[in-house]
Amino acid sequence: MRLHDARHTAATTLLALGVAPRVVMELLGWSQQAMLQRYQHVLDEMRQDVADRLDAAFTVEAPAPQPTPPAGEQVVSLADFRARQQA
Repeated sequence: MRLHDARHTAATTLLALGVAPRVVMELLGWSQQAMLQRYQHVLDEMRQDVADRLDAAFTVEAPAPQPTPPAGEQVVSLADFRARQQA
C-alpha cells in the first residue's frame, strides 16, 4: 500500500465517522476544500444509509380508520359508541 492510498482511506473513514470537513482538512494538512473532493469517497454503505433515512422520514403509516356514528344517532363518547357497536 502506498502512502497516497492511506490518505484516501483516512479521508473516507473520517467522512464515514461524520467528522466535520474543516476538521478533516486540518488533520490531513489541507488548506483547500478541493482536496476533500479528491480524497473522500462516498461508499455504498453511506448511500444505503441515506436511502434508509429518507425512507423512514417519508414513510407514513395510514391512521386506523375511526368508526363514525350512524346518521341521526347521538353518541356521548367514543367508548359509548364502541360499546353500542359491540352490542
